[in-house]
Amino acid sequence: MSVSVTQAIVEWLESSGIDAHANVPASRPDRFATVQRTGGGASNTLDAPAVAVQFWAQSDADAEDDANALRDHVVLNRRLVGCSGIDSASVNAGPYPYPDPDSKQPRWQLVLDVVCRI
Repeated sequence: MSVSVTQAIVEWLESSGIDAHANVPASRPDRFATVQRTGGGASNTLDAPAVAVQFWAQSDADAEDDANALRDHVVLNRRLVGCSGIDSASVNAGPYPYPDPDSKQPRWQLVLDVVCRI
């Protein structure tokens, strides 16, 4: 059975104490993350999605801190320890500032390359 990579990462972030969602919630919290599959491919028994994780906060410093924490975890562990169904993860890009043009809320983004079994 295929893993919902988005849902697995949302649940992992939530278990790490970060308010996480697949989409921006209608009632925006002051600090939260969104997770979206942005591409990738699959072959044989592996799914290899690219996943954008965006960290929103009231300050650039807080959004950057959350993005750096995820980056450091992935770089040091080469996976999302305890994230069900994900075999490995690596940093593709970021973290970098990615301001939201509509809300003007500070946002930082990190793109992960993930591998999981189909």
